[in-house]
Amino acid sequence: MEDDCDATLGLEEEDGKIMLYAACEVDRRTQNSPAFIRKIDGTTGEMIWEYSLECYYDANVNGGVLSSPIVGKNEIKDLVIYNIAKTGKTTLSGKLVALNKFDGKIAWEKDLNMYSWSSPVAIYDENGKANIIFCDASGRVYLLDGKTGETKTSLNTGGGNIEGSPAIYNDIMVIGTRGKKVYGIKILLDLLIIIIGY
Repeated sequence: MEDDCDATLGLEEEDGKIMLYAACEVDRRTQNSPAFIRKIDGTTGEMIWEYSLECYYDANVNGGVLSSPIVGKNEIKDLVIYNIAKTGKTTLSGKLVALNKFDGKIAWEKDLNMYSWSSPVAIYDENGKANIIFCDASGRVYLLDGKTGETKTSLNTGGGNIEGSPAIYNDIMVIGTRGKKVYGIKILLDLLIIIIGY
């Protein structure tokens, strides 16, 4: 994989085979380098496709892929969505990228002003429509359209870096922050509301 792999692999059954989605960060190479995302046939080890993106090297705050992917279902069943840290215009920026599962081509991408290590999470309504919850290193929480990546709304918790993934049950998400706070946030149609923070 060329470098350190902290991100949990994505796994999916496809045509009777197990497919793996693997990605690496920019760490062991000690210089600005590409992060690689690869789809691998889990039964043979054969690489199906590869996507790469140049990322900044920082010994203290690694760039590249450090979070798990969304392996899409329902409306986004043809997409795998990754969060890539420390790429773009500045050393603080990042990117969300949705790749087509079958050929690795970009379906959509979203430039982020602040990088993130938090895994994005997909939530689906009763009709299979997908939304994405995504948190960044500034403490901001985003609600995105899963099909397009368009931001529906965002909320600044003011609680510091959100490194872990949000836990979601029905219309409530819970997140912990580096600012020593835990928040309960209600998810409405196009709105996020903090209902408790301690």
